[in-house]
Amino acid sequence: MRYKNYIAFCMISLFLCLTGCKTFNCVSPQLGTIKDLEVFPQDLQVYSSVLPQDPLITKDRMLDEYALFKKHFFQPWSKDKASVPASTVYSIFDRPNTKENIRWWAENLLPWTDIHWDEVKKNAAISTYPSRKDKGILIQRTSVYAAPTQSSFFLNPQTAGEGFPFNYLIESNLHAGTPVFITHTSTNGDWVFIETDLVSGWVPEHTVALISDNISKWFSSLPQAAIIHDNVALNGRSGRHVTTGYLGTVLPIIKSTPTELVLLAPLRDQHRRARITEVYVSKIHTTIIPHELTASFIADIGNPLLGQLYGWGGSFGHRDCSELMKDLFIPFGIWLPRNSQAQIHAWNYIDTTQLLEDEVYQLMKDKAIPFATLIGFKGHIGLYLGMYNNTPAMLHDVWGIRTIQSGSEGRHILGRIVITSLKPGAELCITDSLLFDKRTGISVLN
Repeated sequence: MRYKNYIAFCMISLFLCLTGCKTFNCVSPQLGTIKDLEVFPQDLQVYSSVLPQDPLITKDRMLDEYALFKKHFFQPWSKDKASVPASTVYSIFDRPNTKENIRWWAENLLPWTDIHWDEVKKNAAISTYPSRKDKGILIQRTSVYAAPTQSSFFLNPQTAGEGFPFNYLIESNLHAGTPVFITHTSTNGDWVFIETDLVSGWVPEHTVALISDNISKWFSSLPQAAIIHDNVALNGRSGRHVTTGYLGTVLPIIKSTPTELVLLAPLRDQHRRARITEVYVSKIHTTIIPHELTASFIADIGNPLLGQLYGWGGSFGHRDCSELMKDLFIPFGIWLPRNSQAQIHAWNYIDTTQLLEDEVYQLMKDKAIPFATLIGFKGHIGLYLGMYNNTPAMLHDVWGIRTIQSGSEGRHILGRIVITSLKPGAELCITDSLLFDKRTGISVLN
């Protein structure tokens, strides 16, 4: 008996040695939460209130950024022919999917059938691209797709980090009032292919109105306002609903009163042309672009977003990590690309891949500007908020934390906009790798 107890003791000791100190300190995961969400206040004003309230960039730099913003924003209306080659437009159809090599799964989490996919491909009207060169404007917030369908295009749902919600057909959300250049129509007429300086792809035809040269020139010449909250009703004077604005919606200003801005919004007439109408928006929900860039104002417009659900590619009208960054800086007249890896190189980039943890933290103390510095990782991005208890705090929209359990990889899902350290979930027993280990660099605005 004593011999058996000795053997058992040795085996337990060996197990503890192999698993390391984490065995004593780690915790089991709780659904949808991690320690960081308790340690770091989920309130942006906690971080902005300890900072100077001076502008984060000079007035000259702000005007330069806004000039660049307008150039990108109105760029589709300067085109006279398609600029996206057919090889790019139809690249989604080049990806093999056979019975022997199933690659793509539909929204029912079963493999796409050849019949179903061939229908989508036929509707894309490949042989006649490009068939149009029309200026247009979005009349509502809409999702942009890589093919003329709202179906899903998942990799194997049994693979960690794939399946729902990672639909590879969805590209982004675009707001009402966004200028577009229309280059093609689907076979059934329900979809059009559009180009913007942010993203190009297919949108439902009913979300776009044709716009004349006169109206596009008029829109381009007027001052602009940005909606600074989500789900803002944009109504006419009679109260008739025209469309809905979200943080990042940009519309021309026609008039200002002490309490509201009168903006111009597009409708669509029976001939599919843009008809312009006035909408009245409280100054609580809108601001003239460019608003002075301060930590306190970013906190004001960012706080209502905390806890909002994660939306890969803008799925279900939500945001992912890079769409959050893009929309957050629009009221300041600052243009950010759509992709996180392009965003991290948009400003003054500093590589952190070769730096140790202490060196990264010291770099952020010395060089990073809270609320004006992006933190980049492979496939992810967030906004630096400053040091909290000597640890960098970050605002980001995150799906989940990589885990491994019984030899199988998985995800501990957060699925929303949160404030954390650069090592969210480090305390979990099942954490596989840390976000910090995927760091690429920081990008400082000023």
